[in-house]
Amino acid sequence: MLGDRFTVADLNVAAVLMLLDMDQQDYSQYAQVKRWMTACQSRPALARARAKA
Repeated sequence: MLGDRFTVADLNVAAVLMLLDMDQQDYSQYAQVKRWMTACQSRPALARARAKA
């Protein structure tokens, strides 16, 4: 995350990356980015939003 807790900044960056379809990229060289994207994608609110889309 961009700080100690999930904030609107995390939401904004994650949304942009997902819109750019970058969430399908290989982050193996970027362990922290991979961990962060996994954390963002595992949030219950994202699952609820995707279910409505």
